[in-house]
Parts: sequence; C-alpha cells; structure tokens
Amino acid sequence: MISLFIAAITCILLILSVLFFPKLKIGKFSINTYWIICSAAALLLLITRQISINEAMEGLLSNSSVNPIKIVVLFM
Repeated sequence: MISLFIAAITCILLILSVLFFPKLKIGKFSINTYWIICSAAALLLLITRQISINEAMEGLLSNSSVNPIKIVVLFM
C-alpha cells in the first residue's frame, strides 16, 4: 500500500516538475528536476523497506530488453 502511494505521488510530482519547474538553477549550474524526484522516490522505497537492495540491484542489472542501464548506454 505504501509503495502504491509513493508511486502515485512520484508520478504527480514528475508531471508537475516537467510542466512548471523543469530546471533548478544554483548559480551557474542548472539541474533537471525530474531525475531528482525519481531518485528520491527510489530512495524512499529503499528506506521504508518496500523493496530490498537486492531487488533494486536485480532490477538494474537484469538481462532483459528494458534494462535501465542498457537504455542509458543506448542514449549516450
């Protein structure tokens, strides 16, 4: 139940950040806000023990067509 709540709030915040506040400017640096929100949600899932570190690592390193690391490498 908590994980569903975190996912819903993350989706809402992600849409709002893209529409209204896409970048955070600190001096000369600017940071996109969408990845901060997603990273915070993933960290919150780990902190509340909704997923274990092993499950998170398995999801990142699995040999599938939707592997996040492979997708990032593809766009680089």
